[in-house]
Amino acid sequence: VGKCNKCDYLQTINKLSNKKIIHMYKTEQSFSTSLIENPDLLGDIETDAYEYIKKFLIIKKLNNISVCEVGGFDGWLIKKLNKFFKNKLLIEPNLRGCNIAKKNKIDTINGFFDEELANKKNGNFDLVITRHVIEHVPDLKNFVLNLSKIMKENGYLIVETPCLDKILELGKTRVFIHQHLHYFSKYALEKVFSGFKLVNKQVIDESVMIMIFKKEITFKKIKRDINFKNKLNFFKKNIEKKKQKLKRVVDQNKNDILIFGASSQINDLVTLFGLNENKITCIIDSNNEKKNYFLPSVPNLKIKTFKEYNFKYNELVIIATASKK
Repeated sequence: VGKCNKCDYLQTINKLSNKKIIHMYKTEQSFSTSLIENPDLLGDIETDAYEYIKKFLIIKKLNNISVCEVGGFDGWLIKKLNKFFKNKLLIEPNLRGCNIAKKNKIDTINGFFDEELANKKNGNFDLVITRHVIEHVPDLKNFVLNLSKIMKENGYLIVETPCLDKILELGKTRVFIHQHLHYFSKYALEKVFSGFKLVNKQVIDESVMIMIFKKEITFKKIKRDINFKNKLNFFKKNIEKKKQKLKRVVDQNKNDILIFGASSQINDLVTLFGLNENKITCIIDSNNEKKNYFLPSVPNLKIKTFKEYNFKYNELVIIATASKK
């Protein structure tokens, strides 16, 4: 990744082609969990986001309004907040997510959010929500313009994305993946939406930020974090310490290495922390739908289920599950 010294922002430099990125989305999203269909798998991020947005809608007395969620997979959030809305629209490129949303009486458009679509929905919505989308967008300028276009005057925009400030502080690495083209600090995200008025902001689940903007011209000066450079240096040192610690554990181990959890964290282990893929004996996941698939960083190891693997004594098990549960 490259760093912008003026706006405390990181950007992916060696980008994959759009064709490869779209393929990765389709492959990964075939395993995406619908929270509408599986409410027991609800995580802290979803719960915290729901409570925060619900509180905002109540405080602002926003009832009987039109909402559009850009990239909400199955529309779980707008379904959960249904009582506040008279009209709901989900714009989502994943067909499976759209089909689930339709079954739950949410209007959907199966496709990517672009200028043509924005022109058709010009000025339609009191509230626009985009959660974990902006970090994937190749053209930030047009994305922001299109979001503004579909909003009514004095409408609200809710943006949720990983918080670079907290990621650096806490040494989190899972966020650094090929699909993420941008990594925003609080300062950087405010600059991206400098044509809007910032109404509120909140960090949830340790390293995710939600910012709420109003479609209203503002000239307020954006405050910069003077410690950002120190946070970045600390992050680099922290990664190096973790690499050395993992190396010591692996070098001392004389037995097979088993990884539980076929998640993107395995890519971190191999590409970022330097784990030799040839030392990995097996990858196991509790999701039977992942059986016989593989991860990009370890293409020679097909994912297995618990029933398929014969556990041995004294194996080294590395837990790489995406879910805390």
